[in-house]
Parts: sequence; structure tokens; C-alpha cells
Amino acid sequence: MTINPLVLPPLLLSLSAGHAGASPDEIQLVVIVSSMFFLVIPFSYLVALQKLGKIESLEARDRSKRSRPLFVGVFFLVLALPALWFATEVSRPIVMSIAGFTALNSLVLAIVTRRFKISLHAAAVTGFFFILLTIRILSEREIPGGMVTMMIAAIIVPLVIWARLAGKAHTAKEVASGMLFGTLVTPLELLGLHELGIIF
Repeated sequence: MTINPLVLPPLLLSLSAGHAGASPDEIQLVVIVSSMFFLVIPFSYLVALQKLGKIESLEARDRSKRSRPLFVGVFFLVLALPALWFATEVSRPIVMSIAGFTALNSLVLAIVTRRFKISLHAAAVTGFFFILLTIRILSEREIPGGMVTMMIAAIIVPLVIWARLAGKAHTAKEVASGMLFGTLVTPLELLGLHELGIIF
């Protein structure tokens, strides 16, 4: 089972906006803006690179060819921040926090990838689950969909991990590193904002 990591941020941001009590119109704006900057534009860029022969697949498995699409992706994530600011009101604190940390952590992953092929898929799916869990714990409120959403988020983690290993896209060390990054980094960043009284 392979899930493109690009689909997860728009889903995560829309769930976070709904959890924050945003109106349907605000959630819709979050979905549109995040889908455009986090998914459509970066994916289109990957497709263009593949057609030009710059990368061998949309996954860019060759570490030496990953830097360019990753850094360009970070550029678009940064561009999304002002758009999301104007698109949100009720959900602005949590949406901007997650979007900002996504941009920052994607930059960190892009830098790490220049030396070590950390699994972006593992980082993305693990992060998706643990960010939702962190939001649930810190806010003491169920996220949209409740336990069903959490169960689905939890189930996709081992499926994607198995697929990355079985498909020999990564070594166990690369996958484990991605999982560790996704488990700890953004949840700890959100915890820091919570302690500062910025969110929840």
C-alpha cells in the first residue's frame, strides 16, 4: 500500500480546522488552499520532472535526485502560509501551526535527504497519526470522525511501512528514522505551543 505523502497535509489541515470549530466555508477554504499548495502544484512539478527525465518515478527514489523536488516543495509550502492565514479565522492558530511546522520540518527532511535517504512516506504517515493523537490529547476533544478517524490513521501506518520495505524503496534504518521523525518532531512542536498558550 503506497500513499503519496502529499495527500496527507490537506487532510490533516481540514480535520484540524473542523476540530477547531471552523465553519463549513472556512474548512472548504482550508481544503482548497492546502490542496493547491501542498498537493496539486508539487505533484504537477513532479510529473513535469518525470516527463523531462529528471527523475525516474514520482517517488524520486534516487537520493541524488531528490533534493530539487524537495526544496521546490518547501518553497510552495511557504507560499501557502499567507494564503492559509487569510483563509482562516476560527481555526487559524492550529492550522497555521501545523502548516508552519510542515514547511519547517519538510526543509529539515530535505536537508537530511542530501546525506541520508530518510523515508518520507514513513515520516508522513506516522506524523499524520501522532499529530492527530496529540491534538486529541492536548485539546481533550475528539477530532472529526472520532475513533474511526484515529483507527484509519493508525492502520495505514504499518501498511505503508510494510510496502516501503517490501518494495525495497528503503532500508529498515531509513524507514525507522522516518517513523521516529514523524512520531516525535511535530507532536513535540505542538506541545511546545500548547505550553506557551498559543494553541488549546
